[in-house]
Amino acid sequence: MTIKAIGFDWEGVISRIEGDNFNDSAASFLSVEKERFRSVYFKHNHIINRSSVSCQKETLKLMWKNILNELGILNQLNSFLEFLNSRPKSKIDFRMISLLKLLKEKNYKLGLLSNNSSEEALKLRKKKVDIYFDTFLISAEINMMKPDPKAFYYLAKQLNVQIHEMVFIDDSKRTISMSDLSGYLPIHFISFEDLLLKLKGYNVINHDDYTNLTSS
Repeated sequence: MTIKAIGFDWEGVISRIEGDNFNDSAASFLSVEKERFRSVYFKHNHIINRSSVSCQKETLKLMWKNILNELGILNQLNSFLEFLNSRPKSKIDFRMISLLKLLKEKNYKLGLLSNNSSEEALKLRKKKVDIYFDTFLISAEINMMKPDPKAFYYLAKQLNVQIHEMVFIDDSKRTISMSDLSGYLPIHFISFEDLLLKLKGYNVINHDDYTNLTSS
């Protein structure tokens, strides 16, 4: 097995709220069973992840209106929107940036594939996070979303590798569980340290790399 490229999700992997899982927090706030919330959320989140900048706010409200309506709790829409606005913002884990730099030095091709809106894509580019990747793909811009196999094949194509030569890192169990439909090597992100161990298991990094990254 030869690994030539590594793909990353953005939210929940490179940028995170430590100790927080959005789906679990939202389900708890709404008093909805977690798997039920997750299922309905993934059914409708294409609305925002394929939206343009000009209609972002209206589209977001429409998405949550549809979700809460299907859950039978549309009466909680306003309080839930307030809950969303009050949530802490995710922050870039700069240890991940150090990892990206190391992988680049080792000549791995790096790609980002994120289910996100055009507005978020603009924000990320303004932060210049795209400079760490050979290809930077946002669902709203390519009109493809994870876990659709087409999105992963497109990522591999942009990185000029075969799909089986690519690792993809995501915090979503749903996305990772469907990796066999595409053929990439999956890594479920749990923590930074756990990710390093998994990359070490694939011989992407070595013991010294692991020690340096965990001690920085």
